[in-house]
Amino acid sequence: MDKLLKYIGISQIFYGLLIVEIIFFSWLNFDNKIMGGILPLYESFADLFRAKLGLIQNNSNNITTFPMWGYGFVFLITKNKLLIFIFQQILSIYTIFFTEKTLIQGKYNSKTVGYFRFFILIGLSWHIFQSVLWPYSIAANLMVIALMLLYRFFLTKKALTIIMSALLIGITLNFRSDYFYFIIGFTLILLFFDFIKKERHFLFILLWFSIVMLAIVPWGIYSYQKTGHFSTTSTNGGHVLFVGLGQLPNNSWIITPQDSDPLMHQLLREQQGDKYVGSLNYDANQILMQEWKKRVIENPGEFLKKCFYVQSLYFLEPFTHGQLYANFTTTENWNNKKYIIKQDVLELRFGNVMSQFFNSGYLWIILIVAITAIIINLLFWFYLIKRLFKIFKILINSKLFIIAISVIGYQVLLQTVGYYMSYYNTNAFLFYIILLSVFIGEFKKEKVIK
Repeated sequence: MDKLLKYIGISQIFYGLLIVEIIFFSWLNFDNKIMGGILPLYESFADLFRAKLGLIQNNSNNITTFPMWGYGFVFLITKNKLLIFIFQQILSIYTIFFTEKTLIQGKYNSKTVGYFRFFILIGLSWHIFQSVLWPYSIAANLMVIALMLLYRFFLTKKALTIIMSALLIGITLNFRSDYFYFIIGFTLILLFFDFIKKERHFLFILLWFSIVMLAIVPWGIYSYQKTGHFSTTSTNGGHVLFVGLGQLPNNSWIITPQDSDPLMHQLLREQQGDKYVGSLNYDANQILMQEWKKRVIENPGEFLKKCFYVQSLYFLEPFTHGQLYANFTTTENWNNKKYIIKQDVLELRFGNVMSQFFNSGYLWIILIVAITAIIINLLFWFYLIKRLFKIFKILINSKLFIIAISVIGYQVLLQTVGYYMSYYNTNAFLFYIILLSVFIGEFKKEKVIK
């Protein structure tokens, strides 16, 4: 009884601090303009759904196949920014709670749960990530819950659990389609380890995969009506891959890492002529996919240089710090300040750097967020590499490890090949936290994690 009361007391403190932290950083990041340019597209999807419900006249002709329509359901209910932020943060709190309970159900020790809570409290990037009007917040949370349910299935063997997992992932794909390829690869990984251990989950895994695929069929039908092609993803993949080549400074392709890249739009105009309407429709997507492949095949060395360069971005800014500055200054002033600080650091004028921080107090908050993100990422890779020689043994014995490392590996690979942004990598943040907590909490006793 005493242990139970102690646990409840600590839980109250933890969730109390978590809520205070969430409120503070949601306020700081409230005025961010991240992805503001595509919000009208979600509003158009909301109007499409209203039309389907007979609430307004059908005006769906202006809607394209980018982005995915999931966030349009949110805008169908409300466009109030504060209410959406509250919903996203409550969903995040539930995800954290559900993950914690799953660790306990998996019989991970109290130290592991304690480390999980600690890293959640210092993982400021995750809470900032929830305070943006975008589908990533909901998609990331649903993916964590869904994969924790999948892990629970392997613990309990309850069919309902794996069905719920599949349904949630299916919903997630309607918010963020780049998980689609993860599902295919991850299913093969599950089948591989199921075969090695002879666990006879083959039919359940196929059921899980089938339900996920069925959940994306409505989007496929919609995209077929729009383009004449059945597609399970949005049509921005070619755009992302092409401008992603431009992340390498002074690259031989003369591509810039901007949505407005001149070469990309010039190529589309030349090949599409009067049909050119931008880079995010089905036809443009196919052209850009081919142009990307062409450049990679013709110059693989340059592509490798690009991939290695992206890794430096990954370690310098592994997770988002949002746009906390928006509460205090304009984007133009912020960019100028960043440039000045960068030049001062390069020229070792540290007195000037400190002066900038003392004159702009909010810089300290941004610095703390950035440093905690880097520390968490470095700790994760330190402990992963430290246990490198035991990885295969761990994989065979730990479904949780298979799940978490698959998500992280996919996210890193996707951004290395495509376009790196710390926003995207933060989608996998909780999986970093889960594995880091398990590494420290369990491996101190040299246990093989479950």
